[in-house]
Amino acid sequence: MKPYSILQYSTEQIRQISNLALLKIVDILQEKGLDAKTAIVRAQEVFAHEHEKATLFMHNLQSLFDEGVIEQVYHFIANRALRQHPIDFSSYDQLVGMVQVTQKKHVNAEDLEKIKLVAQANRYGLTLLRVRG
Repeated sequence: MKPYSILQYSTEQIRQISNLALLKIVDILQEKGLDAKTAIVRAQEVFAHEHEKATLFMHNLQSLFDEGVIEQVYHFIANRALRQHPIDFSSYDQLVGMVQVTQKKHVNAEDLEKIKLVAQANRYGLTLLRVRG
């Protein structure tokens, strides 16, 4: 994985990329061969016209799942963007499907509760905080 640098984007492209989660998806799409402009448009579209909340959505997932799962989620999102299939991050069913595919196993009851919490927070634009025990 390459380090992220906004220097590779034009000023106009930087304005279009509103957050770090979106930038990461754009970078993955460019690694798959898309040009910068197309990658930006596809990354925005995969968030179902809520791309300005992409970092919030990913933060909420990161607050409840470990880094390994999150890295796989980014690649899942990029693949959906590549095929132009938007994801509704406030949809419990879509989040369950995404986590299930990335974990390559059935989601357990504890994870289902986490996903329910993420979907609800995303629906209302709330930020989840990780509580360390």
